[in-house]
Amino acid sequence: GNDSLSRQADARATADRATIVLTGGSLQVSTAIAFDGGQPGQLVVSREASAADFRLFDVAVGGDLRLADLTLSGGRDTGGAAIQTAGELSLRNVEVTDSRSLDGHGAILVTATGQATIVDTAIVGNMGSGLYVDSGSVQLIRGTIADNSGDGVTVIGGGITRVDGTLWLRNGELPIDLGNDGVTANDGLVAFGPTSTAPNGGMDYPIFTAADFRAGSLFVSGFVGSQAGQSQFAGSTVQVYLASADGSAEGETVLGDGRVSRHGTGAVLLGTLVADGNGQFHGALNVPSVTLRSHITGLATDAFGRTSEFGAWQLINTNAPVANDDFAKTDGVAVVDVLANDGDIDGNLDPTSVT
Repeated sequence: GNDSLSRQADARATADRATIVLTGGSLQVSTAIAFDGGQPGQLVVSREASAADFRLFDVAVGGDLRLADLTLSGGRDTGGAAIQTAGELSLRNVEVTDSRSLDGHGAILVTATGQATIVDTAIVGNMGSGLYVDSGSVQLIRGTIADNSGDGVTVIGGGITRVDGTLWLRNGELPIDLGNDGVTANDGLVAFGPTSTAPNGGMDYPIFTAADFRAGSLFVSGFVGSQAGQSQFAGSTVQVYLASADGSAEGETVLGDGRVSRHGTGAVLLGTLVADGNGQFHGALNVPSVTLRSHITGLATDAFGRTSEFGAWQLINTNAPVANDDFAKTDGVAVVDVLANDGDIDGNLDPTSVT
């Protein structure tokens, strides 16, 4: 049966690691349960390789599962292969790996009534999406989403997922996919309020208009939405990443623009900016160096904690102009050339008096 850990698992240990091997089915969580491995890598919870297909943890409505400092490995099931939650889930410093979602719905599946807080956690090397949010609510803070065969994170229905500081590498499809339908171009629309039925309220990503590197700083500007000046994106937090081609895809930047752009993966977080009252942002990020032909990409998160997909790439200009001090005195004479096509606004200019 599934009502007792002792009936479902064998405890195995080596000199440097303890393993709980599940043999009789998923651990059903209907109350508050916590597992703490003490230190990362020392406790592994896995499914017996020869056992029938099942996920490791199944959290029911009213259940509260809290995991810290351990590894989850070997889950195999439809839906969430390692964890499926309709209740509360907290992961801190956990590795979720080698799990196979037989329908692509993620190593972790958060359903409509589920809420998950995932901090400093690596969701790596799984079949299907790393994290699948089906109308549930998730906070994904730091950590790594990498080497999953599908999306890094898929959000469908009215799911709300806030992403903050996470790194993304080598996922088979988009790092974040709102709607499970590939790149969703900006349309300038966002559903107000936290009860929208659109994935993350249809949040638009940042569009960069400039990225200039000089003297150890990256000067970035752009806007959130389909064009500059859209106040519905005021106050959005923009995370600026160094882009990687891993898991990148192509699509329109603005809905209907007919232009195909590459939307990249955020491999290195460079810093954050905040959009002004018109949804526009600009600022300098401390970046010691960049290589030639590097690009940036980014995420935007609104006041309701809804994070966009990654935006289109923007090439970093490493030959940005530099304003040099010309040592001219304030009372000196400025010498300029006056050309035939130069205008005379008030009609009082005597060209012979200008050198």
